[in-house]
Amino acid sequence: MQHRKSRSRKGKGGRKPISFTWSEGRYIDLWSLVHIISGIVLSLLLSFTDLSLLWATTFAISLMILWELFESIIKIGESIENLFIDILVGLFGFSYMTAVMPDEVGVRLGLLVTFGLLGGLLDYLGWRAAKKRKRKRKIKK
Repeated sequence: MQHRKSRSRKGKGGRKPISFTWSEGRYIDLWSLVHIISGIVLSLLLSFTDLSLLWATTFAISLMILWELFESIIKIGESIENLFIDILVGLFGFSYMTAVMPDEVGVRLGLLVTFGLLGGLLDYLGWRAAKKRKRKRKIKK
């Protein structure tokens, strides 16, 4: 009986298709949650403007694309698939919040503060994990 070599669960580019950590996944990772929350926060912020749904959505999509371009410029190192999925999940968060937007200003402000703090906390945890990974790589060299 011949033993087969075990296949790596990593996909193209050495990345797992889905990562449940702050490491970049080829398609989805914990950063996807940050993008969903960013879409929710953007929807809540824009609900306080006089922009029509079309202009608010156009603005949101443009901002999400610009953010991904910025990440590429500073060499975050995402796969192209992850880049597109980040935009899509951000748009999902934006669309969902827009669809269920409460009429009461106080409720919207409460949601904005809650999701803003949650997004900020997740950003911090992801940033800290990335710094830790960089330190480990430097030690290995």
